[in-house]
Amino acid sequence: MNIYAIDKLMAETRRLAAEYHRITGLVLPVSNELARHDVATKLKFIVPQQPDSGVDLLGTGLWEGKKIQVKSRVMFQKAKSRPRVGQLNFEGKWDFVILVLMNEDYVAKEMYITAREVLVKAVQGAASTNKERSTISVSKFKALSEVINFCE
Repeated sequence: MNIYAIDKLMAETRRLAAEYHRITGLVLPVSNELARHDVATKLKFIVPQQPDSGVDLLGTGLWEGKKIQVKSRVMFQKAKSRPRVGQLNFEGKWDFVILVLMNEDYVAKEMYITAREVLVKAVQGAASTNKERSTISVSKFKALSEVINFCE
């Protein structure tokens, strides 16, 4: 399957997920795959051939050799007031996390990146049932991160 076909499938997935949410009020769990595709496409990162715990993409260019974990969040208008980023796997061998914020149509509108060390400090001492995995609010993640500029 070529890149054009994947891009068409992703566009259709966005459309179906958005329509499903509008009709049912429920969320299809596809945002992270869409986000990974968006980051790989827009930043020209590579999907690893061998699965590696917590690593979704491998950097290229200035990011060569860096391992990236991708997180996503669809920002629905009627969502709870303090959205959270999904669990971070600190056992994984990643260097950075990229958070992709999407609109209600599952289209990437903002991307933020932060280093592992910054996130480790931020979640230290946070109450968690599993000390190896933790979550953080979207607003806190944004405050700790840098914006990634990308062309839509």
